[in-house]
Amino acid sequence: MKLKINGKDENIDVKTVKDVIDEKELKKKGLIIEHNGKIIKQEDWSDLKLNDGDQLELFRFVGGG
Repeated sequence: MKLKINGKDENIDVKTVKDVIDEKELKKKGLIIEHNGKIIKQEDWSDLKLNDGDQLELFRFVGGG
């Protein structure tokens, strides 16, 4: 499947947002995902089916002081 992830075109064998997280071996804690311009709640990652051409932005909030 062809996706745009953080602005880069990627061919990746996934079906859901959770599959992307697993494939990239990302830690879920603090991870924020935007799918086609909409923030997706973590509890919906397994249910959200992806389609060719979808856009994902993966980012984390960083705190400090």
